[in-house]
Amino acid sequence: MNQKLHKEISQALNFRPSPSALALSVSFDAAILISAVGLYIYAKPIGLFLTPAMLAIVYFRSFALMHDASHGSVLKHKMVNHWVGVGAGVCCFLPFREWKKLHLTHHYWAGNIEKDPVRKLVLVFRGEPTFMRRLASMAWRSWVPILAMMQTLVFWQESLKCLKSDFRISHIVEF
Repeated sequence: MNQKLHKEISQALNFRPSPSALALSVSFDAAILISAVGLYIYAKPIGLFLTPAMLAIVYFRSFALMHDASHGSVLKHKMVNHWVGVGAGVCCFLPFREWKKLHLTHHYWAGNIEKDPVRKLVLVFRGEPTFMRRLASMAWRSWVPILAMMQTLVFWQESLKCLKSDFRISHIVEF
């Protein structure tokens, strides 16, 4: 697909940021979060089982919102995207500014296992015994989020590196 065709398709699909869609999404997440806390406090037996699932939904939706904010696609205003990203980052326990740099670096180096910071997890299992790869594969197939937890650790490790070295890729992508 070339750039012209992409632009035509995007215009036909009308992918314009919508303040009402953002408000609805944030309200939905707040309702889930408040309900989860309420269930945990007031409906002990069932709340203990439902609360983690509800919090996982908020975490996942917050991560998606943070992702969209990192691309500047939540709303037209750069500052609104930034603050939505910061708020969503709080909900999914990731520092937005550093994660945004990491994510845009990922897009720049996509497919390059050595330089793509998100693909670092693949390097962890490279050269590992077959047992470790099978264990990771079994966890994936059984919905045990070991790989997701490891990916979050990679995000934090790389984010802390960004903070420590005052990492900048402004020559690649404008922040």
